[in-house]
Amino acid sequence: MLLRILPLLLMLPLGCNVDKDRACASNNDCGGGRICVNSRCRDGVAPAASAPGGTSAPSPAPSSSASAPVDPKEPTPVLGDFCFSGTIGDQSVSGALKAFGDRVSGEYYQAKTGSGTRRRLTGTRAGSTVKLKEQANDGTVAGTFEGAVTGGGRYTGTWSSSSGSRKMPFDLGPTVCGPEYW
Repeated sequence: MLLRILPLLLMLPLGCNVDKDRACASNNDCGGGRICVNSRCRDGVAPAASAPGGTSAPSPAPSSSASAPVDPKEPTPVLGDFCFSGTIGDQSVSGALKAFGDRVSGEYYQAKTGSGTRRRLTGTRAGSTVKLKEQANDGTVAGTFEGAVTGGGRYTGTWSSSSGSRKMPFDLGPTVCGPEYW
């Protein structure tokens, strides 16, 4: 029996409460202050703006530094454990990011190349501003991402090569995570 459910358990996002992890189509299906993320009810995150597909992206973990009061009219920037897809310049990319307080880490790969070469991402966030370093397999910095996360969970800004000679816009939005990320 364990061998049959083990693959399913491995597909669950980290930090998920298995006993309360039920299917949902919207936040209304979850109740009790819980939210619908990737078609599953989740604990431990505040309600956030709806992402594409009717699910909500997780909210950021509280930062240890003091921040300005939140304007209730403005959407809450979201960034927690989430997968994304989008573009850097004209290149299609996919990946995943995790936020731990003011630190962010993750990875991405270019969908077009088909090589599956993943680039490690590490950086920081302050409010909705997120700065990430892209590292090549040998650990050298290959580029940087500087941008902001919106209430809808989109991360947009400018990617720059490590030398600063190339700059491209990027636009990354939340998507359903595959088991390869969690």
